[in-house]
Amino acid sequence: MPRLWAIKLTNELNQLAYDDDKKHKAQYLELQGGLADTIAKATRVPGSVADAPPGSQKFKDWLAGEDGRFYRQWMESLDRHGTKNYGSNTQPLYGYQSLVGLMQHSNAKYDDQFLYELGDDLIAAEKKQPGIYTEWGAGHDGIRADALDGLLGVMSKNPDAATAFFDPAGNGSGSDHRGNDHLKYLLNEREWPQHSTAAGTTVFTMDDPLNRTGLGAALEAAATGREPNSAGAAFGQHSEAQARVMQETITLLDKDGNGDTIPENLKVPLGRALADYTVDTHAILSGTEPSSPGGLSNINANGDESGITNSKHSLLRVMRGVSDAAYGTTPGGEPVLVYDLLYENERRYSAEYLSTARDAPAGQQSNVVGDWDNRARHVAEVYGSMTAIGSDMILDDRDTKIGNLNDQMRYTYHGVGGLFTQIPVVGDPVQRMVDAATYEYSKDVAQAAEDVAQSEDSAATTAGIDGTNALLDAWGDERGVSDSDAHKHAKGEAKQSFITGREDAYSALRTRK
Repeated sequence: MPRLWAIKLTNELNQLAYDDDKKHKAQYLELQGGLADTIAKATRVPGSVADAPPGSQKFKDWLAGEDGRFYRQWMESLDRHGTKNYGSNTQPLYGYQSLVGLMQHSNAKYDDQFLYELGDDLIAAEKKQPGIYTEWGAGHDGIRADALDGLLGVMSKNPDAATAFFDPAGNGSGSDHRGNDHLKYLLNEREWPQHSTAAGTTVFTMDDPLNRTGLGAALEAAATGREPNSAGAAFGQHSEAQARVMQETITLLDKDGNGDTIPENLKVPLGRALADYTVDTHAILSGTEPSSPGGLSNINANGDESGITNSKHSLLRVMRGVSDAAYGTTPGGEPVLVYDLLYENERRYSAEYLSTARDAPAGQQSNVVGDWDNRARHVAEVYGSMTAIGSDMILDDRDTKIGNLNDQMRYTYHGVGGLFTQIPVVGDPVQRMVDAATYEYSKDVAQAAEDVAQSEDSAATTAGIDGTNALLDAWGDERGVSDSDAHKHAKGEAKQSFITGREDAYSALRTRK
């Protein structure tokens, strides 16, 4: 078969690199990189998956022509050889595994239609042949057994391809082309491959420590429009398709109210994606999104400024679900969690939100200023929600590692500015407010947790509001209105909203259940 050589050559190069001629490993891997780049160029399809998805008449017409001959023969060959075992009965090595292992060596961006069709084929293969992506024994060096998750990792390097692959309302490859169920399958239905070892007639299995790493990367790329861990853009810039991916991801993860139990390898990439949606999460948590708290099934579609409309409780549970993951460490070695990233983005956007409050003439600052009151309430409700998420991690006995982490971690942004690439740059007045509000929110989190632990009803207390007050004070100082009655009134209004946000979050997170 004309494309069989790619699979066989990959297997031979891996054998040389990892077993027979290790001293020349770098050269063999470089050869694979060149081969992978060649395949990337050779499998390009005119247009995009948006206007010519695999299976559409436009795609079929191109495929049947001379220009589509190589691609047609390539995919036909993969259909025949992708599910063929090139290894042994005890350590199988299927063609799809070798191909994806090769693709991972490429520095090129693979075509979105090719990735879409190959993803469909890999899903179809495992549905027809369950266990095809299971790793047996020691596996094969240089080739990951879970070809589907590996492909998703490759797909994350082409964010538009990832968005199209996951967009629940996008073009599908079926006969009606009315969307796809890739997200549903991968998040809720797939039985993720395990490592298996046979000892006589007994088979031992264990979770693959890498499972869902490709899925997490592809979801981040699909929802943000950027490669994983890329620098954040300005607040609130997402296409309709990207927003649909984010909304559907939250909905599926929170099926049956289980959004706070997210697979480990999804937590950091989804945390980064959620941080990219801070405008939307702030609106939902504060109630300024008209559909909050109940949410809608559809997004707020508005071109490149589209947003999510998930229910407040679903969002809270998913934010909690990703928050306890280790994001990294400070220069001093202190652990930093996804929660720190989410909190810092909410803090910065809250400062920006306050900075746009309407000015009040000096003569009116002894009166109630409605816009100041409203914005203070909104910010306080968000802070209350975030404080509840943090304290829930301390209180939650479903995951004992949080108690151990709490002994050493500090919920603080100091010293980790360079760690978070997903924090947009803000203007000087906003930055001054953020810098001035230096209260360490570890105190808020710990205080709120202690309050809940000691009392079944914390609804009348303001435990943990100091961080909110610190930001409101910084806002007042920046405006030069800190001593005004209107500013003091706004802080008073914030108090009750903080309690409301915190208590509502507790009810969503089952903190006291």
